[in-house]
Amino acid sequence: KPYRQDVALAFWERIRPQNCLVQVFNSDLEIDPDTWSQEEWYKADYTARDLTQDELQRWDTPNTAMANEHLHLPALNQYIPTDFSLRCDEDENKAEEDDTDAPPTVLVETDSLRLWHKMDRKWRVPKTFIRLSLLTPNVYRSPRSITLNRIFERILN
Repeated sequence: KPYRQDVALAFWERIRPQNCLVQVFNSDLEIDPDTWSQEEWYKADYTARDLTQDELQRWDTPNTAMANEHLHLPALNQYIPTDFSLRCDEDENKAEEDDTDAPPTVLVETDSLRLWHKMDRKWRVPKTFIRLSLLTPNVYRSPRSITLNRIFERILN
């Protein structure tokens, strides 16, 4: 469906503190038996309250001077593709004969990198396979470094 700005703006106008549900999960919160209840089946402690007028006012018109400088929209991603045509359809990439059994060719080979390429003209399915090995002593420099590198590894996998 084509993008309709009027629908997007109408939806955006409905996102207001007056009609939101805020859930806070924190095992360190102090539980006051006078204001907290216990859920029937799972025995989880909870409390519910309406937002105060002051909270509604502050959330509805946020002070941009006090906003976190790290909360912003990212820059436009220049790597989002716009051309989805297959390169094997281009005249200069069409094969004269069936080359499905031909091995891939090495495009780049250095001490730290080997890059192979093979055009798929038969199945016409673009795909990529990457095997990466990072060798650095910085991974184990600190517990924080170990954790960040594990997160990075999971993102790549």
